[in-house]
Amino acid sequence: MLTRTMLTYAGARALVVSSSVPPAAWLAIALLVFAVLFAVALWLGLQPAPERHAARPHRDRFRREPEPPKRKRMAVIVNPTKFDDLTAVRDRLAAAAAALDWDPPLILETTIEDPGYGQARAALAESVDVVAPLGGDGTVRMVASALVGTSTPLGLLPAGTGNLLARNLELPVTDLAEAVRLACTGRNRPIDVGFVALQEEPLGTGGHIPASGEDQTAPHDPAGADGGTAAGGAAGGAAAARPTAGAAAARPTAGGPVARPTAGGGAAGGAADDGEAAGRHTGEQPFLVMAGIGLDATIMSDTTEAAKAKLGWSAYVATGLRNFLGPRLKAHVSVDGGPAQAVHASTILIGNVGRITGGINLMPEAEVDDGILDCVVLAPKGLPGWVNVTARVMTKNRGERTEQIHRYSGRSFEVTTEVEQPVQLDGDVVGATRRLTVRVAPGALLVRT
Repeated sequence: MLTRTMLTYAGARALVVSSSVPPAAWLAIALLVFAVLFAVALWLGLQPAPERHAARPHRDRFRREPEPPKRKRMAVIVNPTKFDDLTAVRDRLAAAAAALDWDPPLILETTIEDPGYGQARAALAESVDVVAPLGGDGTVRMVASALVGTSTPLGLLPAGTGNLLARNLELPVTDLAEAVRLACTGRNRPIDVGFVALQEEPLGTGGHIPASGEDQTAPHDPAGADGGTAAGGAAGGAAAARPTAGAAAARPTAGGPVARPTAGGGAAGGAADDGEAAGRHTGEQPFLVMAGIGLDATIMSDTTEAAKAKLGWSAYVATGLRNFLGPRLKAHVSVDGGPAQAVHASTILIGNVGRITGGINLMPEAEVDDGILDCVVLAPKGLPGWVNVTARVMTKNRGERTEQIHRYSGRSFEVTTEVEQPVQLDGDVVGATRRLTVRVAPGALLVRT
C-alpha cells in the first residue's frame, strides 16, 4: 500500500513538471483575457439603458393630413346658336374660372326640345355653386325657372342683344370675363319673380305653350327675348301719375319690409332647394322682366328670325312701325282682386323691372325686389297719340295721368280681353288668350350681382 502511494505521487509530479508553462506565457494569456473582458464591459457601458416603458408616439402621428379645400364650380347653360365658335367660348369660360381659382365650368348646351330648364336642373344635381345662362333673355328665363325657390344663385352672362335683366341690374353686358367674375364672386341678391297663367287654350298650340321663344336652330339669332318689350322699342312709353281710389296697390313705405307671401304664395330666395317652394301653381310660367299682351306680343311674333339676326333689337322697331296703327284691344284690368277697369289699349305691359330695349325707362318706379309688379297701359289714338307717347318718353316727361297712358301697381293682376290676344314673357311669345292672370313671388330667385 505504501509502495503504491509513493509510485502515484511520483507519477503526478513527473506529469506536472513535464506540462509546466513559462510564466511569461501565463502573463500574456492573463493580459489577453483582461483586455477582452474590458472591451466587452466598455461596449455594454456605451449601450443606452433600456426604458421601463416604451415612449408613446406623438399625437400628430394619429392625425390625418387635412384635405385641400374643395374648389368651387359654376355651370354655364349655353345657347349654341349664339356663337360661331363654341370651342373658343369654352376656352374663355375656362380661363375666366381658372383666374378665380375655380374648377373648369360645367357647360351644358340648350336644345330645341329643352331650351334651358332641364340643363339647369341637371346642374343643380351636380351641386354646382352658381348656374349662369349664356344666351338671350329667353334662355335666362328658362334657366331661372329651374332655380326659383332654391339656394343656388343665378349668374348672368351676356350673349344676346337685349340682356334686359342684366341691364336693369346694371351688370356687365359686353365683357364676358367680368361677367364671370361677378357671377362667381358677387353677392346674392333676392329678386322678385312674376308668374303668368293663360286661362284658356292658346291659339294654334293644341293646349301646349312653348317654353322659350329663342331659336335653337338659326345661328346668331338674337331671339325674341333679346329684343325685350317690343312696344316700348316701337313707340316708347311715358310715365304718368298713378291712379288713386284703390286702383293701385300701395308701395311699402321707405325702410319698411315687403310682406312676403304666405305658404303657397311665394318663397323668399334661397329658402329651399325645391322650385315648387316659390308657390308656383299649375299652368303658370315665370318671367323676370315683363309680360305683355297685345301689340307688344304681336311685334315679337311678326319679327322674322332673319331680321333679328341682321338688325338685332332694331328689328322690333321696324315691325312695330308696321303694326302700331292697328286696332286697339278692348280689355278690363283688375288689380289685387279689385274692381275691373275698362281700357282701350294697344298693349298692356306688366313689369318686374322698368327699363326696356334702347334704355327706355317705361316704368320708372319699378324695382326688382320690392314685392310689387308695375303695369302700364298704352292707349294712344292714331298717329298723333303715338307721337305724344313717344315725346313723353324721349323727354322723360311723365306728367299727369292721361287717356293715352294708364299706370297701376300691385301684387296680382287679371286682364281680360274681348278676343284672344298674343302674350309674351321676356320676349318669348307663349300663346294667346282672352284671360290672363299675373302675380308676384317676392324674393323667389337669388341673382349674383
